[in-house]
Amino acid sequence: TYVTTDEVVRWMEWKQHSEGVASPGDVLPYADYVKLWRQSAGRFFKCSDLDDKGCSLDMEDTRHLLAVETVAKFFLETIPKRTGCVARADTSKDAERLFSESEFRSKAHGVAVWALSSTVGNAVQYHIDYAELLRYEQNVIVPPLWAGTCQVSTLRTNAQPERPSMRGGEFCVNLRGLDHYSDHGYKGSKSGDPMGGWRRPTLDSRLDSGVYVSEDSWVTIPYAHCRGIAHCGELPHLSSPIESIDDDCISRVIIGFNVFGHDVGHLVSKAPEHSKTFRRKVKLYRSTLATPTSHASGMKLSQIRNNKGLTKLLVLAKREKIKAELRVSQERLTRGVWERLLGQDVAVSTIVSELSRASEWPRKNDVHAHVNHMIYSDPEYLDSRSGKRYRIVFGRDCKENKTTRGSLVSLSASLSAVEV
Repeated sequence: TYVTTDEVVRWMEWKQHSEGVASPGDVLPYADYVKLWRQSAGRFFKCSDLDDKGCSLDMEDTRHLLAVETVAKFFLETIPKRTGCVARADTSKDAERLFSESEFRSKAHGVAVWALSSTVGNAVQYHIDYAELLRYEQNVIVPPLWAGTCQVSTLRTNAQPERPSMRGGEFCVNLRGLDHYSDHGYKGSKSGDPMGGWRRPTLDSRLDSGVYVSEDSWVTIPYAHCRGIAHCGELPHLSSPIESIDDDCISRVIIGFNVFGHDVGHLVSKAPEHSKTFRRKVKLYRSTLATPTSHASGMKLSQIRNNKGLTKLLVLAKREKIKAELRVSQERLTRGVWERLLGQDVAVSTIVSELSRASEWPRKNDVHAHVNHMIYSDPEYLDSRSGKRYRIVFGRDCKENKTTRGSLVSLSASLSAVEV
């Protein structure tokens, strides 16, 4: 899902002024906490513009509100108020805050949120995060401002012997950033190493916090229940292979976050990474790329017909092209009407006759309907040359009733434009 910064701020303000709101810090039995959370979330849902249908919380709403609360707790209530154990490659210097609360509020449009469950043998290879759909649609790579994960499975580290253990599954990030990524490429496509040069660290690189910092700028962070990790969005990272988990009933689960700015956030929000909408769009784009082509022979019609994804995409593209051409033609017609109205009274029949075409849009009926729409729905016009605003009025001798909308304006009616 995608959580906007405005949603997070509304949640925090509402929680501050409400009683009986469940908080992850409450010391309650789990069943009681869930019951209290559902009650408080339901009240917030009804008080916000999320409840636009007057219905109760469904599973999708519940997941989204959980994401809202998680972003609020992690990115606005925790990170701005605490320093991390590693903030730069030079660990001899004091750690610093990743961002302030005011910086997050001003720079962040919102946060893409998802969950990932992994078992033995799974790994996430070396990569950087970016607005994935934007790359498919515009071939532009835009990393997030910040990225992060929360580790939520009850798996232990050496300091938590009472929980099931896991070997592997560490989160690993390289502090050299895009310079390191340019050497290795996506999943090691340049270097041939899908792990981007990462190797399991030795004990002598372990800090007091349990984090490992290697001389090659790799930071390796073991998995721990309720551990939060945040970093600058352009840093390449990976998840090491899971070698073993003591309890077969438990998976390694993380919640992932990408914080996007106002430049691309509104685009990401339409199809957040890993959402159903996102997967459907990516499947469509990939299916078009899977069609074999030859620069010499081009693409055959049979290849297009057999590729459902490409066929659908071409149909949508054709529709969008027709819509765009119609919008341009309508704007041209609007300018033509105003040019005839400025400074003189003109009969509707004259406008229709002069601006219509015999065999293509706009025909006489089209111009007549367009003029009618301009009178009742779009009455003002800004003249870019003079900077003046005008509105349409009926001629002084015209008996047309301007409030009548049951039929088109009479062809005999006269119109003119007056300065507002």
